[in-house]
Amino acid sequence: MKVTYWMPYEAQPHITSDLGEASKLVQAKQATLESVEHEKPGKRIIVQMTYLNDIGGIETAMANMSAAFPEANFCFVINSHASNAEAQILRLAQRHDVLIDRNGKQYNGDIAFIFTPIMQSVPFERINCPIIYQFIHSDIGKLMEMEQWHDFKWQPNPKVKKVISVSETAKESLKQALGVDSEVLANILAEPSKRPVFLCLSRATPEKGIDRLLKMVQAFDRAGKDYVLYLCSTLDPYSSYYREIKNSAHVVLVEPNPYNDSLMRCADYLVQLSSCESYCYSVHQATAQGVAVIGTKIPEIEKVVTDGKNGYLLNLDMSNLDVEKIFNKIPRPKAKPEPIDSNWQKVLTGEL
Repeated sequence: MKVTYWMPYEAQPHITSDLGEASKLVQAKQATLESVEHEKPGKRIIVQMTYLNDIGGIETAMANMSAAFPEANFCFVINSHASNAEAQILRLAQRHDVLIDRNGKQYNGDIAFIFTPIMQSVPFERINCPIIYQFIHSDIGKLMEMEQWHDFKWQPNPKVKKVISVSETAKESLKQALGVDSEVLANILAEPSKRPVFLCLSRATPEKGIDRLLKMVQAFDRAGKDYVLYLCSTLDPYSSYYREIKNSAHVVLVEPNPYNDSLMRCADYLVQLSSCESYCYSVHQATAQGVAVIGTKIPEIEKVVTDGKNGYLLNLDMSNLDVEKIFNKIPRPKAKPEPIDSNWQKVLTGEL
């Protein structure tokens, strides 16, 4: 293994065979990772991502693909990434090559997987692979309902052999919105976790229940529960809410972006603790997908959530919060791991 990283103010990179040594420096923000090379045999597959978040639907798909095919000769090429995405990158680097390319290098391989969302530019001129697949992870029609994407136009680059949608919904949306045909190949799912996953997609304001969310987190932590809560919102880093919510090791703050709702797929609970709502899109989306809802007893949520059946309803003062009931009686049972689509083998060899 060859690991290349840079230390601040040094003219030459450091090269080592010890990924652990480099990982400690990178995670401590004392070094910047450039590349990890495992020198594996077999067809080289470039997995290109223009911008990598610390967490998200595409990021999860990449991680699960890496874990499912540990012997594959993947090279994850990342052009830029969020400041807290190093842990995700280092997990990929444990099994596969990684290249953090900020200088416009050429990417040479046998096959390329484009994971970059189609709203972002892809450096096709630098991807030197005879076979290129482009993956669509989003409901394009839904994204184009957003004002900034109303006039969006896209057609696949002529180099792309096949466009691949990760679901029938994504396929139909791509066809209807942009007239582009694609083939469905479902993402590889991770083994179901025993740790409950909570998801909150609402704004971090008192009206949306940030104070109630904090009370719930504190109650979970006092009870010694193991869980993860993804809070997809923007919190003022100088606010008391931010300081207190960051005290919990179980809360992951995620910057809002159009792809956050893809986290719904892995959630056990959507948390919506608002004081009032007119129409709560995330609650309707959760119930449609079979995700249980922890919500407040307000008319809009009571219309769609039945306590104990498809979620739990809490008083506005949180006086009926029952931690054990939430953790021991999750309305939606954990799914069994789904088999990997046999077409993945065809993609890995360029035969699809």
